[in-house]
Amino acid sequence: MRPPLTTLSLQALLALLSAATLRAAAPAPAPLAPILEYKGNATIQPAYSIGEYVLSWRSEPLRRYRLEASADLRTWTTVTERIAVGDTCRIRARPKYTPPWDKPGQPDLEVRKFWRLVPFDVDSDADGISDYDEHRAGTDPFAGTRISLTGPFVPFAMRFAGLAAAKQIKLCQDAGYTGIGLGGPGPLADFIDEPDVISGKFRVYSMLWYQKVEGAAPAGVDPSVVNPMLAKLRSMNAAFWVVASITKSADTDPVTKAMGAKTEAFYHAIADLCQAAGVQLVLYPHAGCSIESAEEALVMRNRLAALGHPEVKISIHLCHEIVKGNRTRLGTIVAAVKDHLALASINGTNATGSDWFNCIQTLDSGTYDPRPYLQALAAAGYTGPMEYQTYDLPDPEKDDHLPRALARWHQLVAPPSP
Repeated sequence: MRPPLTTLSLQALLALLSAATLRAAAPAPAPLAPILEYKGNATIQPAYSIGEYVLSWRSEPLRRYRLEASADLRTWTTVTERIAVGDTCRIRARPKYTPPWDKPGQPDLEVRKFWRLVPFDVDSDADGISDYDEHRAGTDPFAGTRISLTGPFVPFAMRFAGLAAAKQIKLCQDAGYTGIGLGGPGPLADFIDEPDVISGKFRVYSMLWYQKVEGAAPAGVDPSVVNPMLAKLRSMNAAFWVVASITKSADTDPVTKAMGAKTEAFYHAIADLCQAAGVQLVLYPHAGCSIESAEEALVMRNRLAALGHPEVKISIHLCHEIVKGNRTRLGTIVAAVKDHLALASINGTNATGSDWFNCIQTLDSGTYDPRPYLQALAAAGYTGPMEYQTYDLPDPEKDDHLPRALARWHQLVAPPSP
């Protein structure tokens, strides 16, 4: 018989910490036990990134866990949720205060914080038996609920873009993946010569190019820089995934109030080069830039089509749509952009997240149920790659979130028909 929830909550009461103390503490190799005190069966230890900690506990497969926080032990708020895909759970915690991305001056309202874990159960297939109990009985708790998406699921390797090509491929293959979306042009040339890429055993689907747009409209589009990248992408049949990094305010004409002229000129110049090189250009909407959502990307795509580039495609990102407050409109958004959608990304996220730490979590974490997003893509007939967003996630050389994400994907999505 399970102990009552109140007992579990008290057993899982984890830590009282002083934000001021943490901010002032210098990194040290010694354990930080004087700063953090934990009780119960969970442990909390310094992570490899300064200012972060890893909370670990023995879990029961397919049970859910809610991490809650309080400043006074009376009012508790949900930090995130975790689905146990194995017998151990880890959550990266960030006691050091981080303001929301769009409110950098917002102060920290908490001077101390308690954490607790609250286990709970979910019945994914609505058969009256929890996922955890079905797992124990040897039945499939996701039978009949998996979504039909036929495209490949691969890491969007922003978190490990600086690693050598061979290392990135090994990390992916060891976790069970057969492809990748590159997080930047760093070791691009080396991927071409990798045996598994040459043989087709491992596929490069895309490469992100995050480029600032400053000064004159076509700034940043240097053919001597772009064309060599395009030649390499063409040899691997990979898409050129481009962010025009300029804010709406910086790309609004002060006289006419027309928006996006610099962004349009930037993408127009790149579209000319991509067309000549035979490489697919995909617009990357990014919160905080002039194009922030898939709907805005569609507007720019249509402007480029009128300039002679109907081949340009767009992408959609769960994290950026959440940041923009579009979580309840995802079905409408996907339906509107489906005819020009070439790439999509997913990650775990909190439904009301306002900063990247909340909006980009591991796929087995977060309070947002991603199934409506995936169902909208399936209903739209999307068959392109789904890339697992890894920006600001734990280092995959030190954390197992890549295989955990694949395990969670197989819970959500049906395998392709043979």
